[in-house]
This record gives sequence, C-alpha cells and structure tokens, in this order.
Amino acid sequence: YLASNYQALDKNQKALENLTKASILYQEMNDSFFRAQALNNAAFIHINLGNYDSASPLLEESITLSIEHQNNATLLLARYNQGRLYEEKKQYGQSMAYYDEALVLAAASHDRLRAAMAYRKIGDVLIQQGRFKEALIKYDSALFYGNMTGSKSSLKETYHSLSEAYESRDDHAMALDYFRKYADMNDSIFSENR
Repeated sequence: YLASNYQALDKNQKALENLTKASILYQEMNDSFFRAQALNNAAFIHINLGNYDSASPLLEESITLSIEHQNNATLLLARYNQGRLYEEKKQYGQSMAYYDEALVLAAASHDRLRAAMAYRKIGDVLIQQGRFKEALIKYDSALFYGNMTGSKSSLKETYHSLSEAYESRDDHAMALDYFRKYADMNDSIFSENR
C-alpha cells in the first residue's frame, strides 16, 4: 500500500515502481489475488499518465487472474479501467461495453459505489457520442447510487459531469447550477479533510 501513498502524493513513477515490485513479489509467492490488484492499480496509473500501451497488457493479465480465482472485486475495477482506457482512446463502443460489464459486476456484488461510478462514466461516453438525453438518465442513476452510499466524492464527480454536459449544450443556467453543486460538494469534502 506504499504505492497508494505515492499515488496520493502525485508521485506516480514511484507508485509504479512499488507496484511492479509488489507484482513480482506476489508472483513469487503464487498470490494471484494480490497480484491482480497490483496489476490493475499499475494500469490505473498508466491510464492517468496517458501510457495506454503500457496499461492494456496489465489489465488483461489482471482480468485473467481475477477470472481464474473468482476475484470479482478486482475484476469489476479492471473492467472499469478498461472502459476508461478505451474512453481515453476515443473508442467509445469498446469503452461502453467495458463500463456495462463493470455495471453488471457491481450489481451482482451489490456495490453501489462502483455502480455510481460506472453510470457516470457511461453518461460521459454518451455525451461524447452526442446522446444527451440518454446520458442524463445515466447521470440520474449515478446520483441515485451516489446518494445511497453517501459518497460525496461520487456525487461531486457526477455534478461536475452534469455541469460539463449542460455546458456542451449551451445551457449555461443548468451548467452553472450543477457547477455550484459540484463546488459546494468539493468545499464540503475539503472541510472534512482538514
């Protein structure tokens, strides 16, 4: 979990070094459960850095290990990260398929937070495809599940997505309304973390 601390401090290279060491150590220990998590976390960082070619094989291996050992929690996150990877590459059909799969896994495991995340990202992809009305339905689902979990971070991100969606439609009043909700939630999170 040292890698998580480095990532939180925005020291991604150091985080990747630690995740690589952890992955090798887990492989030597024959611990596929934690190896799958380390690979998925490394892929997450690579996606954030725009290193898509590095992320893809890590995700594939994480998914293979997760399926082999019925590690559905890591499989869910890996499918979500695959959705992010293809969204960043602007391959929206594939992105949507992986987000949908993450959503199915979230529902099967009653993981409302991950369901909220997947619904929001599906909404983001639909906006990229110009499918505004469909996106609003997904964002409503993201808000519903975000409220059920009480996750301020999830709600904040969904408000931000809604603000950008309405801005893309030149509906400045609605964009401002959601931006204010986003800013208020962001301030609330910041105050709690002091």
